[in-house]
Amino acid sequence: MMKKFNLLILLTQRTSCRYPKSVLTIFFALTVAVLFGLPRLQFLLSVDDLVDADFKIYEPLKTIQSEFQDRNTVMLSIESETPFSKKYLCDLQVWILKMAEAYGSDISSIQSSFGIRRVLIQDERLTMNSPIEVNCQSDDPEFEKIAAGFQEI
Repeated sequence: MMKKFNLLILLTQRTSCRYPKSVLTIFFALTVAVLFGLPRLQFLLSVDDLVDADFKIYEPLKTIQSEFQDRNTVMLSIESETPFSKKYLCDLQVWILKMAEAYGSDISSIQSSFGIRRVLIQDERLTMNSPIEVNCQSDDPEFEKIAAGFQEI
């Protein structure tokens, strides 16, 4: 098996050395052909995307979905040896909000360690604050605040 693969590699190399213009022309033609197909490339995230409306199982599937309220859940797990930078955390918050906005009807929940809340009761008021609260509008890097938030988590 390895000998055949080795021969195939050597044959490919010999052909590309003998006919470099033809090989480049074929390569670019294949690349252009693939690029024309890219706009039709889709990410199918839910069953709704996979089953077309004119299929026989479409209506029963809709009935089952309405009865069970089953949707996708996004579990976000990101690890780092050092605390994340403020820019990274702000970009991550924006990405989570965009995901929720774009796929809101398909996603039942988005869970991450950034969604953990600290429950405080003060003066008969219940508040649920995030241990990692960054002000994405300011230029202050807030290193200490981010590190303390991760320590609390």
